[in-house]
Amino acid sequence: MPTIKVKLSDFAGDLGLPAQELIDCLKKLDDKVRKTSTPLTDVEMNFLLEFFTQANQVANFDVYFADR
Repeated sequence: MPTIKVKLSDFAGDLGLPAQELIDCLKKLDDKVRKTSTPLTDVEMNFLLEFFTQANQVANFDVYFADR
């Protein structure tokens, strides 16, 4: 099964974050130099998703569902 390549800048846009924030975050994973046009590996995508999921947890979803 072919792997879909996602550019760092596209993924940052999907998350609503500046690409530089993702680049800085990935420095915690390793010391590789990345540009905004760098395609992300599966390991990098998983790292970023886990990092931002943990950083943006909510206590409960009552407010979210009240608006729906």
